[in-house]
Amino acid sequence: MNKNSIKVKQICALFICLLPLSKIVSAPAIIAKTYAEKIWFPPLVWFSLELLFIGFVFVLDKIHGGKTFFDILSSEYSENFAKAIYFFYGVFFLIKSFLPLIEHKALIETAFYEILPSTPIFYPLFLVTFYISLKGLKALGRAAEFCLPLSWAGLITIMFLAVPSGNAEVLLPLFYGNKSGAIGLLSTVSWFGDALYFLFFMGHFEKEKHSVLRVLSSYAIPAVFTLGFFVCFYAVFAFVAETQLIAVKEVGIFSVTLQNVGRFDYIAVFLIALASVLSVSFPIVTSVKMFERVFPAKNAFIPALVINILLLAATYLFAQKYQLIVEIYQKYLYPLFIFVFILPLLGLKRRKNEKLQTS
Repeated sequence: MNKNSIKVKQICALFICLLPLSKIVSAPAIIAKTYAEKIWFPPLVWFSLELLFIGFVFVLDKIHGGKTFFDILSSEYSENFAKAIYFFYGVFFLIKSFLPLIEHKALIETAFYEILPSTPIFYPLFLVTFYISLKGLKALGRAAEFCLPLSWAGLITIMFLAVPSGNAEVLLPLFYGNKSGAIGLLSTVSWFGDALYFLFFMGHFEKEKHSVLRVLSSYAIPAVFTLGFFVCFYAVFAFVAETQLIAVKEVGIFSVTLQNVGRFDYIAVFLIALASVLSVSFPIVTSVKMFERVFPAKNAFIPALVINILLLAATYLFAQKYQLIVEIYQKYLYPLFIFVFILPLLGLKRRKNEKLQTS
């Protein structure tokens, strides 16, 4: 098994771990600002569409006999065309990786700054992302298996603390009232779209018994949990929810348990922050893999080094611009996050034309 092969169980672990971790910092407050008590609506829409996209990738995989997406584009169009598409995706994942980076930095600063300065805690993260980038999908899958129990121990603890503090009445009415339009929905897409990674797993894993069901379930279960977190978050904070930009740190603070036994929620937040290294690494590693196909080399050292240095510099330069960066993703980058889900249709369009020519 080469470094870019991955097992189905590791793909499942990645999704189970990644989905909640990448959406529990600023996303709940951003969505609450637009949708208020309908905070459940955008994640429900995006998760549903992403499950359909995973099903589409399985269909694409079956049509093309287990080829990678790069090989599909190369054989159906040309290798240069495939490289151009992969270059575009490389830039996209580079852009996508910056948002979880600054969210992770903000989480560390607000949760642990009083204990330790954030710089020696946060910036060594790039050594980890650089190392995983060199090792490929196999290392990413193993990291997911390690992070899975850590992340869910923290997440379940936070939910255990938060649920009793919520007021379900603030979530009413369920199906009418707020009428935010399509732009409101689109402005939230930057925090979703994790199903896109599965497109680039295609051709790198062997089919096993019930592979489709296992992968879809590993996406649906954490999606339901994340949806529950959003609802719980609004039930706790109601009309001030939009001001709580570090949701996972704040959502459990009103728990009676904490008043009785102390702030052990910091342990849960620490576990989540530790496991979040995975959600930060995932788009970086994927970006490296895209550029590795565009600029063939003996190994991923150069693209991994360049991408990690670029992100480190950007994080340092914009360290105090957290809310501005979040606003840019929300207001200006959503067309990009939609377009990347349209491009995979290229794998079907050419095939259809060929069938028409041969009929």
